[in-house]
Amino acid sequence: SESESLFQQALKTDNNPIMKLCLGNVYLKLNKLDQAEETYQHILNDHAELVTQATWYLALTHLQKGKLEKAKSNLWKISKSSTYGEKARKLLKDLD
Repeated sequence: SESESLFQQALKTDNNPIMKLCLGNVYLKLNKLDQAEETYQHILNDHAELVTQATWYLALTHLQKGKLEKAKSNLWKISKSSTYGEKARKLLKDLD
């Protein structure tokens, strides 16, 4: 997709973690789940400031892949965060 190409090009010159998160979201939207998972994992490994966001989207990716236990594990990790905590707790409740 055009969005995918734009983010990939931008990341070649600037390894911006926000752009990387956006690229992961494009992959998720396009149902390119392996690429999404890999992108979010890179963020978790390299960009501590985006751990909560990457964990949320990684959980959504795991849900789409049918990896329920991994999704729940990631949702629990962020269930106390101010950013995604409420969404994570609601989704965990819905999954039970």
